[in-house]
Amino acid sequence: MSTSKTSYTSAEQEKLVMNIIYSSNLFNLVSNRIFKPFDLTMQQYNVLRILREAQGFPLSITDIESKMLDRSSNVSRLIDKLVSKDFVTRVESRKDRRKMKIKIKEDGASVLKEIDEIIFEMNSDLQDIITHVEARDANKTINKIRRLHFDKYLKS
Repeated sequence: MSTSKTSYTSAEQEKLVMNIIYSSNLFNLVSNRIFKPFDLTMQQYNVLRILREAQGFPLSITDIESKMLDRSSNVSRLIDKLVSKDFVTRVESRKDRRKMKIKIKEDGASVLKEIDEIIFEMNSDLQDIITHVEARDANKTINKIRRLHFDKYLKS
C-alpha cells in the first residue's frame, strides 16, 4: 500500500469528511424545521440576523451580501420576500434616490427573538455533551478543512 500524500487517505480522514457531509445535511434538515413555522428559509433568517446586527442602521444589498453565510444566495430576491412578509423595509438613500438600503422592522426582530430561544435551547443541549475544549478543537479542525477546500477549489 502506497503512503504518498497524493494516493493515501486514512480511513479516519475519510470518515471525517463523510461525517461532516452527513452533519451538514442534518443541520440543514433541523434548520429547515426550525424556520418552517416562521415561513422563513435559512437564507432569509441570515438576512434578518445580519440586519439585526446593524442595530437599526439600514444596510445596502452589497453590505448584506458580503456577510451572508451562503454567498450564492440572490439577496435581492430574499429582500423581496422579506418585504412581502413585512419583516424588512426599503429605505431610500438621501444622497441618491436610486440606491436603496434595507432595515429590519419590528415584526422581523420579533421573529428573530422567537428563533433565538429555540437556538439557545439547542446550544444548551450541545453544552451538555461537548466540553469547551472539544468544541475548540473541533472548530480548529473544521476551519482547517474549510480553508483547504476554499483555497484549493473555490478561490479564483
